[in-house]
Amino acid sequence: MKKINYLFFIMAVLLSTSCNTTTAEDIFSDAVLNTNLIYGFADEGMVRELASPSVKSDGTADGYITMKRKEIIDTKIVFIEKAFENVKALKKQNDNTEMLEASIALYEFVLPVYKSDYSKLAALYDAGASESLINQLAQDIHIKNYSTYERLSSRLLAAGKLYAARHNIKVNYVNPSPS
Repeated sequence: MKKINYLFFIMAVLLSTSCNTTTAEDIFSDAVLNTNLIYGFADEGMVRELASPSVKSDGTADGYITMKRKEIIDTKIVFIEKAFENVKALKKQNDNTEMLEASIALYEFVLPVYKSDYSKLAALYDAGASESLINQLAQDIHIKNYSTYERLSSRLLAAGKLYAARHNIKVNYVNPSPS
């Protein structure tokens, strides 16, 4: 009877661990690829996104309205927070620690900027502020944040490349720089 109980115990452990396995590709995707959400941070990419906002349905069959910039930033914050939580939930192991720490550092840096400076910039756009005021805040965001963002992003990319190589993950790098 003990042998049967032991066998059932072993099978249960194996099933529970096999169902909860996170692959190297999943870890790489969460830690590195999902940072594409912040591509253009503190540079022209985010400014262009706010200058030419997306449209959304107005509820009619053919109608669309321009999104408020606050909606764009708030939506981006929600996605970034979710991606950040996913990275923090990943189990650190010897071969992924540098990549996960680099990803966490990047999210910890950019998230407050989205919540403060980019929210202010979005409010300026939505209020119809002058182009010079908008450009000045965008320039301030760039000056204050870009070099740190570039350093953190480059650190993550380097760690991600090493991790991908160790796990034979095929990755095409289309954007050589973080902006």
